[in-house]
Amino acid sequence: MNDTEKCFDERVLKEVERLNASKGEYTDCPICNGKTIVYKPAYNADFHYWYCVATSCSCYQQWKSKKLAHSSGIEQCLNDLTFDNYVVESEWQANVKNKAMGYTDGWFYIGGGSGCVDCDTEYFTGTEWKKISEYDGNKVLQYNPKTKEASLTQPLRYISKPTEKLYQISTLRGSVNMCLSDDHSFAYITSKGHMQKKKFSEVMEIHQNRRQGFYGKIETAFLYSGKGIDLTDNEIRLMCAVMADGCFRNKVNFCDIRVKKQRKKERMRELLKNVKHKEYFRGEYSVFRFYAPRKEKEFTDYWYQCNNHQLKIICDEVIHWDGSVNGKRKMFFSTSKKSADFIQFAFSATGNRSTIGTDNFQRNDNRERPVCYYVNCVSGNSTVSMVCSKEKTKAKIEEFKPKDQKQYCFTVETGYLVLRRGNRIFITGNCGKTHICTAIAGRFLATGTPTIYMLWSDESKKLKRLVNDNDYEKHINKFKTAELLYIDDLFKVKDKKKEYVSDGDVKLAFEILNYRYINKLKTVISSEFYLSELIEIDSAIAGRIKQMAKNNCLSIKRDLSRNYRLK
Repeated sequence: MNDTEKCFDERVLKEVERLNASKGEYTDCPICNGKTIVYKPAYNADFHYWYCVATSCSCYQQWKSKKLAHSSGIEQCLNDLTFDNYVVESEWQANVKNKAMGYTDGWFYIGGGSGCVDCDTEYFTGTEWKKISEYDGNKVLQYNPKTKEASLTQPLRYISKPTEKLYQISTLRGSVNMCLSDDHSFAYITSKGHMQKKKFSEVMEIHQNRRQGFYGKIETAFLYSGKGIDLTDNEIRLMCAVMADGCFRNKVNFCDIRVKKQRKKERMRELLKNVKHKEYFRGEYSVFRFYAPRKEKEFTDYWYQCNNHQLKIICDEVIHWDGSVNGKRKMFFSTSKKSADFIQFAFSATGNRSTIGTDNFQRNDNRERPVCYYVNCVSGNSTVSMVCSKEKTKAKIEEFKPKDQKQYCFTVETGYLVLRRGNRIFITGNCGKTHICTAIAGRFLATGTPTIYMLWSDESKKLKRLVNDNDYEKHINKFKTAELLYIDDLFKVKDKKKEYVSDGDVKLAFEILNYRYINKLKTVISSEFYLSELIEIDSAIAGRIKQMAKNNCLSIKRDLSRNYRLK
């Protein structure tokens, strides 16, 4: 190499060094500094000159995969639904996790029913309890067993499917009211205070075979905190008094509270100590007149924004006005169901077990008075038990025919839901197929494998609408050619019978899966169907899945003796 070539080499090296040191905008990669490309010098021996070559950085495929994940709609749960966050609570879950973690190539299939509840079970939207059968896209309340905190989240999946039989759990004192399918993930607290899950079929078998019943306790409370409301602690306490005994004058916030009991008079004077007010005396009564912080006579949606500290203040104050205390048991009374719902939520959201009952006695003149709701709270205890010292009084589990012949559930990131039935709040589990498959997809994305997420119920409808369109090939090819395709809920339909899976669905699935079968492309599939049920729908599709998945074909089994099998 002569001096000219050497000099030119130094100039190229400096340029390469400058380009590699420049900052990009796409990633935090220490190799390319966010440019997704790196530079190196090269020498052309034919023409005797040095030049700079740009090559793709190893982070580029990861960046591209994340863009694909975002466009596929799976990005939001990749960070939460990981193998590290998948809690193993039984042998069958350990088997599922080990199989999924060992998956590297071919196909992965996991099928089986997801456990559900009946149409009268309610979920919390953030401002009210609403029947799960009337779900319209709201957020739902999920539970984290590690922190005991509950938070609102958009469910990953809403499940609605037919059934002829569910099972209702009830106790002698009415502290439990649940209606579950036999394959539901039943959440319970162990004797050591840990939350675990069992298939409800297992719970029923244990409960029937043990004289005292199933030993696990049902969690009924949680810790919840809203963003907070714009009232001081004293203003919140004052509003509790207004809700109970206040009377507003005309259309303004001027409020009169007329009380007879000495303890209530003293309480009002304490609350109004630093508030401009007047006190009038009417015989044995005192009338306090002041400007109320809000013009309300029941707890509206506004109050669900309270943070945990504010909820505790409300739980403490309402007992002074519309409540009573007997040891650890507190009672709150109201003719407003909306207020009763909120106070029950407030008690439950601060870690206390709480239920709602009704009182509809008649007056002395035989006239019915308005229904009175009473909220019963047990402080310091958040669980209820199914066991009893006598076999006849242990919790009852009876077959139940749902009125609409359907069952419902959600899939959330933590795997646990806060639900209510018959004014009884409880924590329960949900299906884990989505968690496992998403964890697989997330692991491949992290290593730079381009991954496409396909929610069958949504994408199949779009593709069938485009079947005669010029853009059909463009849209279906992204699913056919993806390096890794994750199909969530294959053949999600109204019923697990062949006639309910349309010919269009079968043809579409075969076109996608047959291409991937021929080209040996990695494919992850979750479904509510067992492989044996898929054979009845289309043997060609089932045969390809069985051949490509081999030992990675898993089924979550609905069975009283065991709830998991490998094929």
